[in-house]
Amino acid sequence: MADDGLALWGDGRGGVEDPAALGAPLERWDVRGLRLVLAAFAHADDSTADYLDGAISDVCCRSDEDFARLRELVSTLVTDADAGVERQATRILGGGGIRR
Repeated sequence: MADDGLALWGDGRGGVEDPAALGAPLERWDVRGLRLVLAAFAHADDSTADYLDGAISDVCCRSDEDFARLRELVSTLVTDADAGVERQATRILGGGGIRR
């Protein structure tokens, strides 16, 4: 099984047990937390992706300064070994937004 981060938040039925907890790794403002969320995002179904998109927006897009911090962190992940993380990071930096 891929280490996609979804196991941390899953309810065992393919959904998210606690949507509010999705932003917790982002609140750390470090590459590790962002990578975990982007990995989960890359492998998520549409419903879970919506929750993750909201968590990224709620935590990382509250201000221009927050968005600048997000872009700085994301820039370190555009060459990540996980193709899903790399794809999500590239989309964010390329102006494609958070959605896949």
